[in-house]
Amino acid sequence: MTSKIFCPGYFRILKKSQSKWASLRAKPVLGVKQLLSQPQSNLLSSSSQTIGLEDIQQSYQISSQQIVLELFKLEAGKDGFYLVNLRDRLYYYCGLTLTQVKHKLNQLGIDQPSSEEANLSS
Repeated sequence: MTSKIFCPGYFRILKKSQSKWASLRAKPVLGVKQLLSQPQSNLLSSSSQTIGLEDIQQSYQISSQQIVLELFKLEAGKDGFYLVNLRDRLYYYCGLTLTQVKHKLNQLGIDQPSSEEANLSS
């Protein structure tokens, strides 16, 4: 069973394990609140393709190397999950589990949908 985490498109979740960094796969998702607040042109251009670290450099003028350097500064490269706010260039260490990632998002004011709402967006 995979765990679903919902966050704005300008966030990325990375996992550090031993000496490797990996970006969790993300799909753009629009909920009811976002659908109502989006201009029509944004709705037409949204897709369900996977978004990864390779999109960062072009969209946010930051390289994956710069991001890893900032994340390494947080916890000296400690294993676990990290959260990156690309828009504001803010970096967070979340912990060792995806539940801790969800908790950090909640602390940042980003609510997770109920399981019923999450099933509707699948």
